[in-house]
Amino acid sequence: MSTTTLPRSVSSGTDAPEVKRITVFGDFNCPWSYLAFRRAEVLAGAGIELDWRAVEHLPELPHGRTTAPFAGLRDELDQLARLLLPGEEFPHELPGFLPRTAAAVAAYAEGHAARSAVSVARVLFDSYWMRGVDIGDVYVLRTLLADQLRDSASPSRPVREWGAPVAVTGGPISAQAYRLIKDWSTEWREIGRQMVPVLHVRGDAEPLRGIAAVDWLGDRITALGLATDQPATPAPHCWNGTLPDLQWASADGGRWHRRFQRCSAR
Repeated sequence: MSTTTLPRSVSSGTDAPEVKRITVFGDFNCPWSYLAFRRAEVLAGAGIELDWRAVEHLPELPHGRTTAPFAGLRDELDQLARLLLPGEEFPHELPGFLPRTAAAVAAYAEGHAARSAVSVARVLFDSYWMRGVDIGDVYVLRTLLADQLRDSASPSRPVREWGAPVAVTGGPISAQAYRLIKDWSTEWREIGRQMVPVLHVRGDAEPLRGIAAVDWLGDRITALGLATDQPATPAPHCWNGTLPDLQWASADGGRWHRRFQRCSAR
């Protein structure tokens, strides 16, 4: 977060060269990152390639749910509400807790490796900000993202066949996801000024940070005359296939396995 010290961007983006690809670093418990993601999705629908990279920007948060940073977060939401575009909406009520996002970042990296990055990011953002789901809970994630990851292009068998987004420790499962997390974090830290979101528009340009990044995305939407309607989060679906072996289900299946049983019964 930590965006309130940045001034509002004064560049409209209307005189900028055509942009074909944007790279955004963000975190799932940051309201500015959520707004940046939603705006980036609108631009992606207009043909701009989106490379969303997840980082944990508050690793000092304690494990479990915490309410400590809520005073500052409330101020940020008030500021964010004043910068919304016509038609944009953002929840006025806080979920009631602030989760650590190391596990959510790992789950997103698995989604990226499985070529399901956008849908996984959308589920994570919407689940926390719109429905107050604890995306820091490993077993919640294993229930939440099974539909997005099972039968995907993941290089990992547990992800591809069983829809498991993270290991029981909350870390990534595949080596590819591990490398993505490491590379994203390293690149984000090298940018300096450790805040989110961070937006790369062109390789030769200085990255935009915080509110300036959110403003640029909004200005581009306005310049292109795009509607701000958000894509609906895909409804859960049942899948065809066999159950995981019983040893895995008893050790790692948790809430996900019960859901799979209910789905299979239907």
